[in-house]
Amino acid sequence: MIVYGSIVSPFVRKLLAFLGEKGLDFELKGVGIGDPDPGFRAASPLGKMPAIDDDGFLLADSSAIIHYLEAKYPEPALIPADPEARGRTVWWDEFGDTVFAACGGKMFFNRIVAPKFLGREGDLAAAAEAEAEELPKLLAYLEGAIPASGYLVGDRLTLADLAAVSPLVNVRHCGITIDAATYPKIAAWSEAILSRPSMASWIATDADRLLVGLADEAAGEAIVTLRHDEASNAPTCKAGSVRGGQAIADASCTLALKKLGWATAGVDRNGKRQALPRLRIAWTKPDKAGADSDATDEDGLTPISPERWILPADYPGTRAQGASEFILDVAPSGRPTACHITKSAGSDILDRKTCEVLMRSGLFLPALDAQGKPRPAQFRSRLSWAIE
Repeated sequence: MIVYGSIVSPFVRKLLAFLGEKGLDFELKGVGIGDPDPGFRAASPLGKMPAIDDDGFLLADSSAIIHYLEAKYPEPALIPADPEARGRTVWWDEFGDTVFAACGGKMFFNRIVAPKFLGREGDLAAAAEAEAEELPKLLAYLEGAIPASGYLVGDRLTLADLAAVSPLVNVRHCGITIDAATYPKIAAWSEAILSRPSMASWIATDADRLLVGLADEAAGEAIVTLRHDEASNAPTCKAGSVRGGQAIADASCTLALKKLGWATAGVDRNGKRQALPRLRIAWTKPDKAGADSDATDEDGLTPISPERWILPADYPGTRAQGASEFILDVAPSGRPTACHITKSAGSDILDRKTCEVLMRSGLFLPALDAQGKPRPAQFRSRLSWAIE
């Protein structure tokens, strides 16, 4: 299956997460707004993303695609069969697509897309109004609607969670932090959903490279799918969409099995064994431009997508340069719980920004205890800033 779209789109992100939770193979073909790509235009005559080509079957619109795939691949069920639960799931899909994404879009388009991708000034007044007037009302509604189960519908993950959380990523890209004290349910719910492998890419570290014996010059990425083999009672891995050759495929599967193989033994509430979602693993060297996290894998932790942690809005408005050394306390969920500056960058602004970025965006594959289960850990590193 070919998926046409851009990962910055909340609708594309929702679909990719859905595919990941289903464990379905796909090839993501990047396209932009109104892209002339002939395959994309055939699948989406109106130029809207996402669109798919599923062995010749062409379809556009994230919700239409998801309902098609849910009917074709009913397990694991992400749209409940129960009439009331199904109705609530469809509502949250509508909320995410037409209400929450519309609000977030006013901020994301005018502050990020227009100036950085289209080369023109955005409507900053409209963005400010959306942040000040619309967003608090939607967050208040969502905060009051999240049940004790931690899932929007029932006691398990559904399309509702994927659809409602996806626009929140775009809000974060605008540098807007959701106050956990004001919205504790949203903070806990969004952390749990966005921490799922289907929602987060995994950027391998130098320590990961040493762990699997991958040569220093090797680079690329692969999408891996973990399964539990009933015959051998052991986890297995399949690598697809490989860029960088067999060495990258082998290293990605080896790393995934070492870090996450323990989780394949889980079962759902019906006693059926659950496959892990698909996970994209990238082997790359750190980018030294701008602000750079000199991250090392310490105490068994592996950073997830550190290149996404720092947003354009995080850079101070004044010239500054320095490196803040820090220790992060990290919970078994992989989220930081506290940030401690151990050596100042020589600037209170940079030190505050360092902890602000790490507490908001930091995400790790957890450290494991002797039984192979996630445990609390600490991550020591430094964040270097060079603002001209």
